[in-house]
Amino acid sequence: MTALFADTFYWIALTDFRDSAHERAVTLTFQRTDVPIVTTDEVIVEFLTFFATAPEQMRRKALGNARRILDSPSVRVVPQSRASLLAGMTLYEARPDKEYSLTDCISMQTMRREGITEALTNDRHFEQEGFRALFRDTRGAWTAKGNVSNCLTRLLSPESCGFGTPRNLWNLLRDLHNRNQFSVHPDGPPIWQESSSGSLGSSGALVTPLFTIS
Repeated sequence: MTALFADTFYWIALTDFRDSAHERAVTLTFQRTDVPIVTTDEVIVEFLTFFATAPEQMRRKALGNARRILDSPSVRVVPQSRASLLAGMTLYEARPDKEYSLTDCISMQTMRREGITEALTNDRHFEQEGFRALFRDTRGAWTAKGNVSNCLTRLLSPESCGFGTPRNLWNLLRDLHNRNQFSVHPDGPPIWQESSSGSLGSSGALVTPLFTIS
């Protein structure tokens, strides 16, 4: 199965619920739960650098999420090396008319080496190199059909790379169901129930997403 490359943009959008791309990031994550994700040490460095001047709570959240990325069986983090640095520098040198960062150059070279064509990013530079930037692509609108239990179990279980908060996912699924774009299997076991306080209640590990957002 072809993997997706996760750019810094994607990890930032998942971490910060105030980010304008947050909802789209959750949607793409839900759509691609069966697709492995590849990222790099350099991307993790850039991700944490982005939050370096954030308030302490956000810095702690970002650091915790970085550790979860490294530990996740659904994400393969390509280690930084002298070879990756030199490969990135080669592309950096070959594109003097572009504004590619060195991290992006390393990411693009990693994608080529791994045979990956799609990136979880909004960076047009990836498109300029012939890759598909999924956050800039309007194709692939919601078409999901299936058992909500199976989908949500995969999305929010510790073994998956599910990053949505339960509340966000509940609202998303309810909207999809109302538009008949997601079917609820009548025989599936109940996963969620909405409490009187408006928060989402459930039993087991499903209420604890792998990635902390709020």
